Amino acid sequence: MSFLTLEEMRVAVGGTWRVAPATGSRQPESVSIDTRTVIDGACYIAIRGERHDGHDHLRAALDGGAAALLIEAGRMPEDFETDVPVLEVGDTVHALEGLARAWRARLSATVVAITGSAGKTTVRRLVEAICTSAGPTTASIRSFNNDIGLPLTILSARPDDDYLILEVGTNAPGEIRQLTDIARPSIALVTTIGRAHLEGLGSLEGIAREKAAIYETLPAHGVAVVPFDAPHAGTILERAVPEGVAVVRFGRTGGDLRLLERRSRGLTGSQELVLEDGCTLRILLPGAHNALNACAALAVGRALGIDDERIAQALCTVEPDGMRLAPILLEDRGTMILSDVYNANPDAVLAALETFAECAAEAPRRVVILGDMLELGPDEAELHAEMGRAVGRLNERHPVTVAVFVGERSAAGADALEAMGFGNLLVHLPRLDDRLCEAVADVIDDGDAVLVKASRGMALERIIDAVRRSGEAPVGELAAN
Repeated sequence: MSFLTLEEMRVAVGGTWRVAPATGSRQPESVSIDTRTVIDGACYIAIRGERHDGHDHLRAALDGGAAALLIEAGRMPEDFETDVPVLEVGDTVHALEGLARAWRARLSATVVAITGSAGKTTVRRLVEAICTSAGPTTASIRSFNNDIGLPLTILSARPDDDYLILEVGTNAPGEIRQLTDIARPSIALVTTIGRAHLEGLGSLEGIAREKAAIYETLPAHGVAVVPFDAPHAGTILERAVPEGVAVVRFGRTGGDLRLLERRSRGLTGSQELVLEDGCTLRILLPGAHNALNACAALAVGRALGIDDERIAQALCTVEPDGMRLAPILLEDRGTMILSDVYNANPDAVLAALETFAECAAEAPRRVVILGDMLELGPDEAELHAEMGRAVGRLNERHPVTVAVFVGERSAAGADALEAMGFGNLLVHLPRLDDRLCEAVADVIDDGDAVLVKASRGMALERIIDAVRRSGEAPVGELAAN
């Protein structure tokens, strides 16, 4: 089975030929929305985004070997001449979705869809490892989980794939249902329900209702994997599962896959897990939350008919992502940095602090660096204050030598920690520049354990880069800010 033909594309998107195909026109082999990537033989789709407009790069697409162009009506420059087929539509994002629906209908792969307030990418990576060990697999790259990324992932799937693993994201009501309608999964998983995207979804109940939409279109032979311990799991989530669909629950306090015990091994945070049914697993990812992520992946693997031995072998090959709670060991200094700078919400920060406490229990000094959490809505000040109090509770168990809060929202966290009588170095930086990154790095000593956690927009990896470059340094400049 080859890729969609030009005519099949036209029908799928309801478009009109601006430049019609000629006899013998090259048929597309894939799609691309980025002329900076290899697009030879692809249909280039010009997407108009917030920062860039793909219509500005039509000539570059042709120079790169595009077999066709898909553009919005009226957007071709008057002096633009080409013999390559050009298809016009009203909205290229909707057209991308139409192409994904058409290609999804041609695929025989079993589709697994994964959503949740946290852990989507980690569980996707774990499930991808399991599936890849059993047969040809395509999975979302990075966090391709929105109305552009998910269709692109589907369109990248190969005809002979056995498995297609998709992340499904949201920050507003209705998005998951829209993407699930395109994906048409046979297995759907919610990792957890937590306080993420409150600005768009309003409350934990609103979040649960949005996430539950991933179950609504499951077929009669499908499987719904449900987080037993999550808020509204037994009500909103399970009530969304169609009649006749199998439900598999994973959790710490109960469920079909119940985690009984976990043993952490040293600074790297690798763990051994024991489930109630006797299954034992080893993972290289730190933290209690990742233990549950492994249980979720096990549930998917079993639902796909993959045996436990193969699942266990696959899980222990997945290493921490560089930006998601990844231990970075600076061997020349004896310093351990727990890097978690890809994203943040209150529950994810609490999980990171717990993991840090576990990994850094034997460190001579602990340094906590937290940045703003974004998209939290009107309660953002109190939620940031809660994070400050969480640092205070950590300090009572394992003294924190330095606490740094970065960003205007994080002032509430610093104030809450100060109100608890925190007596060590406490700094709030409303904003971060290169000089202040170096100043933060300068308070970190050889042998320290360091947690760095914030939403992606804060770019706190700049501090990690500065730590890698730093030597001995004074506290004065940072304390003065």
